[in-house]
Amino acid sequence: MTRSCVDMWNNGQSPTVIQCTIDFQATKNFAWFVEQVTEVRRTGDVDKRKGLLANVFRLLENSSYRKLTS
Repeated sequence: MTRSCVDMWNNGQSPTVIQCTIDFQATKNFAWFVEQVTEVRRTGDVDKRKGLLANVFRLLENSSYRKLTS
């Protein structure tokens, strides 16, 4: 429900016509991306020769996370 619908309901008003409903199912977005980035970061932590690659993926993960939350 939208905030305005909740306010109307709390003030004693009720809807007379429902034109459409939206079904929503919460899921983890980009789970595959997080898994791949985490795997490469762990590889870099274990094998120091791949440390640069791990840092690049850290930056990629952090920058994409900021873009999604902005």
